[in-house]
Amino acid sequence: MVPKMTSVVESRILQVLIPTFFSQTVLAGFAVTANLFLFEALKTKDITAGVNNVKAKFEIAYFASIKFWLPYALVIYSAIPIHWRVLSVNLGQIGWHVYLSFLSNNPTEKGKEISVLNIIPHSSSFSIKDELIFELA
Repeated sequence: MVPKMTSVVESRILQVLIPTFFSQTVLAGFAVTANLFLFEALKTKDITAGVNNVKAKFEIAYFASIKFWLPYALVIYSAIPIHWRVLSVNLGQIGWHVYLSFLSNNPTEKGKEISVLNIIPHSSSFSIKDELIFELA
């Protein structure tokens, strides 16, 4: 019984891996470019700013896309039941677009990956209590 189950899971992963790899290596470049361009061009109402945003952040966003969507798609399309896949993909899309918006709206240096963790204070003197007091004052 166990070998049959293993072969089913392995074949399902292989069926998911090939199209996902293709979409992330070939098609994701277009989606990342479109998102980065539109975020900046619509914000500044300047096409040149959109092009510059793509030039500055494409590499970071493209490799982050591969790191995020390959494992995410493998899990969703091989383990999540079909009636939950739409919700799962939509949740991933929301998280991904939040990341792209964050990336687009924050300055980056070439070769440095931006992370949400970079904006969280790491000082030992900072606490949630201090933040609440600051907000209430």
